[in-house]
Amino acid sequence: MVSAASKRRHRPLIAILAAALAAGGPPAARADVAASGGSALPHQITVYQPNYILPAYYTFTPDDAAYGSTLPNGQSLNKLEVKFQLSFKVALAASGPAKAVYVAYTQMSYWQLYRDSAFFRETNYEPEVLIAPESRWGLGAGWDLGLRVSPFVHQSNGRGGDTERSWDRSAGDVLLEHLDAGGDGWKADLRAWGVWHDPAYQRYNPDLARYLGYFRPSLAYRHAAWQLSVVAQNQFESGFRRGSVEASVSRDLGSYWSLYFQYFNGFGQSLIEYNHASNALGVGFALRTR
Repeated sequence: MVSAASKRRHRPLIAILAAALAAGGPPAARADVAASGGSALPHQITVYQPNYILPAYYTFTPDDAAYGSTLPNGQSLNKLEVKFQLSFKVALAASGPAKAVYVAYTQMSYWQLYRDSAFFRETNYEPEVLIAPESRWGLGAGWDLGLRVSPFVHQSNGRGGDTERSWDRSAGDVLLEHLDAGGDGWKADLRAWGVWHDPAYQRYNPDLARYLGYFRPSLAYRHAAWQLSVVAQNQFESGFRRGSVEASVSRDLGSYWSLYFQYFNGFGQSLIEYNHASNALGVGFALRTR
């Protein structure tokens, strides 16, 4: 069970994340602040990766063995659980060259809420430094090109010991967009990275890149209230043997939230199960970003 002390420790984080989601909400919400006489924050917190919660997330083949003796009270994993992701970024400055430099944070958690004694089976923490210039270059036929560089990306599950999973990377993104005036259309993100083979990587998961790869292309299409996105990872490098695919469909419910469906198939659902193949389905809600 989650103790009262643990709840108190998490309250500041919850408050920060709530502020991040509000700041990164739809333009209409930010316009309301300006209309009421409020002033913009010099370093505004905005959405980075998708923010969602899936109260019904079902993993068909969870890997109990990967957790060793860390599962509380000798429990096995429940196939039905809660999954959520929180992600935001903040610029280092409001103007000048540093305006394009951001510190970002993404957290993805799997919460065994429906066990007799609820616990988080896995949480992956991903702080990142990224350089994201606002400049876009027209490619013709309605397509625009953008670039983003992440000189430092850390991802780990923070466990320590035999169940620690951790890697550091440097990454770059090629961003392609074909959008109409209302924001409908196509978006693509071609993300590639190099792995830092530091002592922690060599000690805890020296073959992690064999399953999580070096390339993650994603494609999204939006039309009216609907959006479809597909993310592939380690497909080409592994010869389509050890990769993964995650697909999501969302339908706007109002100014702030969307109904959100997610499907996962392949390796690396979470860091602790990086070398285990699984598939999963989830339904819940996502924060709108436009």
